Amino acid sequence: MKRLAIITVAMPLIIVLFGSCQEDINIDTSNPDTNNSDSVFTAKAKRTSMFDGSFDDMLDNSPCTAIQLPVNILLNNNPITINNLSELPIIGESDVVEFSFPVTITNYNYEKVTVTEASQFTKIREDCNLLIENGQGPITCVDIIYPTTVFTATNGNIQNDFSLTNDEELYFFLSNLGSSDRYSVKYPLNITVGQGSVITVNNDSELENLMDSCST
Repeated sequence: MKRLAIITVAMPLIIVLFGSCQEDINIDTSNPDTNNSDSVFTAKAKRTSMFDGSFDDMLDNSPCTAIQLPVNILLNNNPITINNLSELPIIGESDVVEFSFPVTITNYNYEKVTVTEASQFTKIREDCNLLIENGQGPITCVDIIYPTTVFTATNGNIQNDFSLTNDEELYFFLSNLGSSDRYSVKYPLNITVGQGSVITVNNDSELENLMDSCST
């Protein structure tokens, strides 16, 4: 189903994570659950914490973005306003949706973008499809139950623990790791999968297996 839309890049949202500096946190860098910015686990966890825009795919046909409501559209050439998520089911799979620009979207990286023309939105959707094809798009089938704690250490042996309360905070934490930073996740961790089943994972390997099994 084809969708039309448009965008203007806004300033990135900056999140300040409050942590506590401690001398007694011991991150064992030989532990397989200790990661850095280049770890495979980091890449997968970052994808899991990306903004999940799949809930309005009938509107924008892209799991990487969500349209800010209310929004004016042409539905099969009939002008209507979508005011809230409960009204989305009126859009069928074979319906043609055209946006009345400008519209604002939230992108996979939590950036708010103002879309001003159809070609701009088409490019955003193409970029999303490319991420997915390359195994870099959002993993939407696994949800971490927050809060969760991560422990960090740098080359200067400055150690902290951070309490993260949502995907956005985790995404920005992982995105801003320095080259010398090391971190580990505090387990056990509760994860929601599928239609709401809750699974407890006890290490990185178990969490990676969940992400791999439902994102392929």
